Amino acid sequence: MPVTIPSRYFDVFEKQGRRLHLPENKIIYNENERSTTFYIVASGRVRVYVSSETGKQTTLEVLKKGRIFGDNSFLSNAYRQTTIETVTESEIIEVERGKVIDILASEKELMVLVFQHITEMTDHLTHQIYSLTNYNSTQKVADFLLNETNNGKHSIPYTHDNVASCLNLNRVTVSKIISRFENAGWMESSYGVIRIFAPDQLRKLLKNTGGSR
Repeated sequence: MPVTIPSRYFDVFEKQGRRLHLPENKIIYNENERSTTFYIVASGRVRVYVSSETGKQTTLEVLKKGRIFGDNSFLSNAYRQTTIETVTESEIIEVERGKVIDILASEKELMVLVFQHITEMTDHLTHQIYSLTNYNSTQKVADFLLNETNNGKHSIPYTHDNVASCLNLNRVTVSKIISRFENAGWMESSYGVIRIFAPDQLRKLLKNTGGSR
């Protein structure tokens, strides 16, 4: 389960920084910008992705409430390695690097959580590389749905457009895949909510790699 910052600490960070209210599809920062600020998702969802020289976007992760990003700002003269964009209307807490260091120095639990986050990212990126290299479109959708419900929830507030955007897949392709899952009785989607009924069936799709799209 991803490391999250407990909401009881949001005020601690907000007092040292500011809370941003952002609409959907809003860029928070771009690749190659100077990295001097640290962020926490207070509500909503944001997408982490990288872009090629041709403009192709590859999503690395979707972050929800309590997740942190911009942690490479702890390094001097660091630059952003990814682009961060809101998927839905979101609230983000932004704090300057020096003030975050002061907070972590006085809050042991927060320091441990940040270290756990950094360690977890290595495992996550390894999984993402495997997914991008070995999964076809159907498997990518199944893997995404499983990851988004890995905290025990059986429903997530996503539209087909949201899923397509997060995976950088064609919206029509995603809708066809989701329709197949629905027809099989594994899930349903309506009014911006996706409900998963058969996660084990989705996991079975991930066992065979290299198949057709």
